[in-house]
Amino acid sequence: MIYPEPVENRIQQQIVPYLSSPLRSLLSSLPVGYLRNLEEIRLRLGRPLLLKIGDEDYSVKEPGRLTRSCGEGYVVGKEDVQRTVAAISESSLYALEEELKRGFI
Repeated sequence: MIYPEPVENRIQQQIVPYLSSPLRSLLSSLPVGYLRNLEEIRLRLGRPLLLKIGDEDYSVKEPGRLTRSCGEGYVVGKEDVQRTVAAISESSLYALEEELKRGFI
């Protein structure tokens, strides 16, 4: 019998590698329970990294620690956005044009 791979493993293998190194480090350090319920990762330049987990929004305060206070969270920098978008698009923004117009990937 084939068992489906746990969602936290899929996040670690299929999403985290596309993030910039600091973001990879922050997300890789989160407890499995958070990853299991992760619905959205929001990257906005100059704003805190936000994770939608269930019905709540969290920011990552430091490796392995979440906070509901956005002012305490990791602030997404230009390099975070550039490296993440380049990795996701394989350096071809044209391939993601429609998603980007709608504001998400």
